[in-house]
Amino acid sequence: MTDVARVRREPPRFRRARVVTVEDVTPHLRRVRLAGDELRGMEPGLPGASVRLLVPDGPDTPVTLPEWSGNDFRAADGAKAPIRTLTPVDPDPVAGHLTLDVVRHDAGLLTPWADATGPGSEVAVSGTGRGYTVDPEAEAHLLAGDETALPALRQVLAATPDDVPVRLLAEVRSPEARVAFPDRPGLEIHW
Repeated sequence: MTDVARVRREPPRFRRARVVTVEDVTPHLRRVRLAGDELRGMEPGLPGASVRLLVPDGPDTPVTLPEWSGNDFRAADGAKAPIRTLTPVDPDPVAGHLTLDVVRHDAGLLTPWADATGPGSEVAVSGTGRGYTVDPEAEAHLLAGDETALPALRQVLAATPDDVPVRLLAEVRSPEARVAFPDRPGLEIHW
């Protein structure tokens, strides 16, 4: 028997952008707003859809786009490209804006980037990926996630009909990590 490499469908192309602003939303959550002409027309996808962020080596390092290998993205030297998946906050394909909420951890690839990046830094994103179809006939919805899922929870919540009860369970590491959700009838939030 021979091993057959699985070939996956190629994801959307990478689009270059620049960091416009960086702000701390909570002690552990940094919001990075991107803008660029190549972000125009990038479909926001279904609620909770994700983008792939090509994590630059540093804030002043030019971005070199990776190549699709049939299974993943690879850098020119053959190494797996440094990519992380995030759900954007309020994507605007008309204006060419995309905002990412990065949860800062003690370790990992995204935290050093989020700590060092600033206005003018170059990035690249590919997207969008999978999202969620909200059943308009459901009698109630249960949404659950941790700090990294807060943007997806917000988008899915916004897509649920206003007259349907929603229980939202959000796991955060401390009370300071809580974020505001839009007030609406029938929303019950448990932190």
